[in-house]
Amino acid sequence: MEQHELSTNEAPEINESLCLNCQARPYVEGHSTKLCAECRVKLINFPIPKWIWIFTGIIVLMMLWGMVRMPLYLGTALHLGRAEKAMNQKHYVTALHELEKVIAHFPQNTECLTRIVICNARNMEFDKMSVALSALEGKKIEDKDLYNEVQNTINKMSLYYETDTLLARRINDAFDSAQALLAIYSEIANDKSDAANLGAVMIASNLYDLNNYSEAEKIINAVLANNASCYPALTLQIAVKRNLRKFDEAVALCDKMLEENKENVNAICQRARVELKRGNDAVAARYATQAMQLVPENTVVLETKALVEYLAGHKEESMLLFKKIKTLETPGDTVISTRLAVILSGQEKYR
Repeated sequence: MEQHELSTNEAPEINESLCLNCQARPYVEGHSTKLCAECRVKLINFPIPKWIWIFTGIIVLMMLWGMVRMPLYLGTALHLGRAEKAMNQKHYVTALHELEKVIAHFPQNTECLTRIVICNARNMEFDKMSVALSALEGKKIEDKDLYNEVQNTINKMSLYYETDTLLARRINDAFDSAQALLAIYSEIANDKSDAANLGAVMIASNLYDLNNYSEAEKIINAVLANNASCYPALTLQIAVKRNLRKFDEAVALCDKMLEENKENVNAICQRARVELKRGNDAVAARYATQAMQLVPENTVVLETKALVEYLAGHKEESMLLFKKIKTLETPGDTVISTRLAVILSGQEKYR
């Protein structure tokens, strides 16, 4: 029987006196790796594969992109966190400033747009609220609490648009007749609908312009009995009570509005005007300054500041503010500059 033995191929012994790579030439002394001159040059010049260069380049670009974008993402998260905190504290102007910094870089961010809708509604910036709502259309709001809040806000704001156009036309036609306005009100006095409430506010506003403050107060009291948080009614009632010199009641209404939004510049300005009316000029100046710091380009805020300056004897400063109001007003809406002009010109005394 033929036998076969397993062959074993032993690895050739390495000659320590020769190059470790080629084992043909003596190595060059003075290096930690024993290589001959030719092998050393050959290995040093060995080309790195292109795919390694490409892969390395991609990694470097990703790292650079991350380094560039990281501050932006961190900053965005920071501003969004500040906005949420401000909203929880009912500082809606501050929250809006923070959200605007986020939306400048991420215009389609759903959470940011949702919060902007809420803040603009709380600040009574209806035009800006509508713009944010349009941008939010078709987007899904994942946060259930945030969804409920924006839905409730929209529902509440929609009450201010429930206007009876025929009723509004009749009221506008009778704007200069207290008797005609009161006759129209008698027709809707028992109507508790939102449209009737807004019509009543319009009637009270026209009566206010006619200096019929007592009748305006009665009507607004009835509206607030139906809807205690009706913003137009609250705002008008503060002005009415101010002119009836019911200062403490006016201040209480300002405080009520500020409970809902601690940075409500309309309420802050109303408080300043109440203090001006009763001669607390230093207190009024403090409120006017606060409003200016929050929204310096708001015409109501500028009007209030102009009144403070005028009554303090700073006629030049008040006129500069008046001119700024004129630049901000639209041609079809000059109510603020018109009513301010008669005071600054001395035709009408504020107090």
